[in-house]
Amino acid sequence: MTAKSNKILIGYPLNKYEELSGIISPLNKKFDVTFRDYDAGWLEKNIHLFRVIVPSLKVSINKGMLKKAKNLELIFTPTTGTDHLKFDAKKAKIKLLSLLDFRNDIASISATAELAFLFILSLSRKACMAAKDVRENGKWQRNDFLGTEL
Repeated sequence: MTAKSNKILIGYPLNKYEELSGIISPLNKKFDVTFRDYDAGWLEKNIHLFRVIVPSLKVSINKGMLKKAKNLELIFTPTTGTDHLKFDAKKAKIKLLSLLDFRNDIASISATAELAFLFILSLSRKACMAAKDVRENGKWQRNDFLGTEL
């Protein structure tokens, strides 16, 4: 009898963010965690290695890939949508969790659309560049950061 895989694939480079080390360090002690920005070809070749996948939105996981995923037990997508998962989890006998399973926990988090508007306004009015300039140079140069009105 072979031992179950203890490998987790996280499709985001979360290990590059120092502020997440408190979460990642204990995870690395218990599991063999791979952080990788993968493409479909890589995932199809390597999906059989993993017990848990936190998928990237860049690559859809399909039925063909799941046929090769002999160790896979859980897919957790940190999204409310599952358009990138092209399979029926019940038929595949894989536990699928998404943020929809945690509605009460995420109720106080700002919606993605609101953040998109924030970024659009910030970029169009050069707000981040202006704030950085004020911090570094100590004065407001209004005409250098006029931006574009919507």
